[in-house]
Amino acid sequence: MTITEQEFPTVRDVFGLQQNISNSGYYVADTGTTEHDVVLRRSSGQTNLISAELAGDIIYDFRPEFIFLIGTGGTRVGTVWRLVM
Repeated sequence: MTITEQEFPTVRDVFGLQQNISNSGYYVADTGTTEHDVVLRRSSGQTNLISAELAGDIIYDFRPEFIFLIGTGGTRVGTVWRLVM
């Protein structure tokens, strides 16, 4: 999933997701099948609530093993995040 309008076409092109699933915001490589390795959708806004709702929609519609947010992510000024492995 992407957040901004500027990120969406780049991600769509990189992953080859040029086909829109009818009546949805989802883009896939091939609409001739119901099995998709990668599905892309852009968030309709830049807030946590809207992004969380989109993630919920993706889970409901596709049951993915992973969801990746590609592009802009926000946080509060002064907040430090560390990836712990």
